[in-house]
Amino acid sequence: MELTIKVNQERTEKWKKFLFDIYVTALEGGISYWADIQKYRWSKDIPEVDAEDLPTEERDDIEGFKAVIKDYENYFTGKRTISKHTIERALKRICQGSVKHLNESRRERILKCILANEMDANMDADDADCIVQIGLFGQVVFG
Repeated sequence: MELTIKVNQERTEKWKKFLFDIYVTALEGGISYWADIQKYRWSKDIPEVDAEDLPTEERDDIEGFKAVIKDYENYFTGKRTISKHTIERALKRICQGSVKHLNESRRERILKCILANEMDANMDADDADCIVQIGLFGQVVFG
């Protein structure tokens, strides 16, 4: 299946929520096998907190979310930041064509969600993990 689309540049509320949902899904279920989450900001009115002290309130910050990670696998040194820009960069790469180590069925599933501007029941933490990896490294490195 060949889909050529542009990532939504209008940044509607629905688009922002889509980026946020990918971020939260990746951080809470996708990347933890390779990434050590140092800082994780996902809600408003709460300063960045250490990952183990995350609050449970539902106060989504779809504008300013970000996380700082280190990697368990020593693929990179230092720390990296995951933000809406990381997610958008990955979605653009996925839209532009094949990405190293991203299988076509996963790419098609992600493209369908991009077209809808929302995650659906078929998109999971593994997809969000791949999106973050593509945003950080330009390809799928782990998993």
